[in-house]
Amino acid sequence: MEWLILGGLLIVFMFWSSNNAKKKMQQQIKAREEMEASLEAGTWVHLSNGFYGKIVEINGKVAVLEGPTGEESLWDSNQIVSITEPPFAAVAEGETDENVEDPQDTPAQDAVVAAEVNTPDKDEDNPKTDTTGPDVSAPKI
Repeated sequence: MEWLILGGLLIVFMFWSSNNAKKKMQQQIKAREEMEASLEAGTWVHLSNGFYGKIVEINGKVAVLEGPTGEESLWDSNQIVSITEPPFAAVAEGETDENVEDPQDTPAQDAVVAAEVNTPDKDEDNPKTDTTGPDVSAPKI
C-alpha cells in the first residue's frame, strides 16, 4: 500500500515538473520572438560571444553587424542575446585622449625594463656566475 502511494506521488511530481518546464520554454520562445520582431537597422545588440554591434541588415538568419570601429561582419542571428547599448566608458566634459594614461608607462613595465638593464654579466673568472650553461663546479659521478 505504501509503495502505491509513493509511486502515485512520484508520477504526480513528474507530471507537474514536466508541465512547469513546458511553460518556461514557451515563455522563453515568446520572449525570443518578441526580441527578433523588434530588431531593425541601427539597433545595438549584444551577441553570445561578447561582441557588441549595430544592426545594418537582417536577411533571414544572417545579420550584418557594424562593430564599434565601423567594420561590418556577418553573424548568425541566433547569436543575438539582447538588445543593449555597448558599455563604453563615459568621457567627462573637458577630458581628452591626452588625459588617458598610456599602458606602456606603468610601474610594472618600468620594473621589467629595470630588471633587463640590471642583469649581471657573465664573470669570465668565476664559472659559478654563468647561469646560461650547466653547473661546471659540480663533480661528475
